[in-house]
Amino acid sequence: MSITDSRSAYDFLIEHFGLDPSLYMLQFEIIQRKNNPEKFDIVRKEYESNLADHPKRADIAKKLYVGDQFIAHLTGCYLKSEIEGLSENGKFFYPICTLEEIARIEAVANADDYLLKLRAETVINDPRLARIFLKRRDSASSSWSLTSYYDAYDFEEYIDYLSAEHASECRKISYGYMLSRDPHGVCINTGFGKVVVLSEALRHFLFYMNAYFKGQLEGLDPNDTHACLLIACRTMLLTESQDFDLDPRGELPPEIRNYCNVLVEDQVQFIIGHEFAHALLGHFGNAANLTNNPEFFSVSRNGHQEKFYTPRQHQEFEADAGSILHADYSDQGCSSILNAAVLFFLYLDLFYVVSDYINPPFNPSSTHPDPIERIKALRKTVLEARTADMSTLYSDQDVEDWIKWVSSVKDFLVSEVLPFEIDEFERYGSIYLPSYRSEVLFDRFDF
Repeated sequence: MSITDSRSAYDFLIEHFGLDPSLYMLQFEIIQRKNNPEKFDIVRKEYESNLADHPKRADIAKKLYVGDQFIAHLTGCYLKSEIEGLSENGKFFYPICTLEEIARIEAVANADDYLLKLRAETVINDPRLARIFLKRRDSASSSWSLTSYYDAYDFEEYIDYLSAEHASECRKISYGYMLSRDPHGVCINTGFGKVVVLSEALRHFLFYMNAYFKGQLEGLDPNDTHACLLIACRTMLLTESQDFDLDPRGELPPEIRNYCNVLVEDQVQFIIGHEFAHALLGHFGNAANLTNNPEFFSVSRNGHQEKFYTPRQHQEFEADAGSILHADYSDQGCSSILNAAVLFFLYLDLFYVVSDYINPPFNPSSTHPDPIERIKALRKTVLEARTADMSTLYSDQDVEDWIKWVSSVKDFLVSEVLPFEIDEFERYGSIYLPSYRSEVLFDRFDF
């Protein structure tokens, strides 16, 4: 919340913290009791308890005020001389962005500027995300910039597998990761050029879904596998805090952690390839006019339901296949990416059951085809077009077994978990792996 929402609170905090607003630009987060008295009182008691016995309470008290009507956290204090010449709007981006980056944001001239603005606006419009990046900035070298924080290695790795012509086309696109609560991969056609972006949250969803599946196979403690599933689903539901680098959820055993990380890389390669494929296949032209076309069914003469797909859904099938067929993978590489894609779609299928239970869709039509149909279409198209390492590729029976197992998990969630634990999916905060969390960290005290 902006401190300007309460001028009297602002004046009080200036005096309380001994700050000089004529010299400093001050940024606060404020929680007011009037917005939710019951929740506020719970938080206040927890904060007061932590302040009473925390080993760093003196340092914490310099940035945290806990009162009867509001709680304030000082998130930034910068000399006004550092931001001299910035517009009022531009000041909101400092110090997460450099002065040069702020100038680019305020006068977007190309796709790189557009991506920078997208990253910056997403962060500054969410207080939690802003605090995450302020911590990242504090931990970085003196040459910090929002742009330099992100490398594009995963995107460049995929492009290196493309033909010279396709690689040249993709390098005209601005691409990279961003910190966003929304776990997505997206290809955007802007007035400045094309942009492909993946959220950090999507990687967390993949990691914890991988951990859930692997943990089930390896006999990990059920409490830990359940926590993995919760974290993954909550990330997609936007209820899991995205502060994974500040507040680790628990360190899994090395063999499981390494397996999950390797698989995430293959899944990310498939998703990046999917988004680039939309651009390479020319899916931008009329895409905006296709998204509202409904998915529909017809019944053939023999009484069997026959499914038809909207043009937009056909594009998703094409982009799925293009992700792998555009890349010059080895047979082994093809098998690895294809297997990773199968698991990715199974994860989506599992998540959709949770999402639809919690937020039943008003309109069942979708711009994306059913995940199980995407698995079958992808495997059919790819394996008809090229060879793969059949010794490592999931067989048709393997895939059917996976689908059957996921179906049983979905039934269990709907009948035994969601009716009784729905609050665990809906409340905002963090879930931890009970067997692997070494210490309890408190928000605004330890990070």
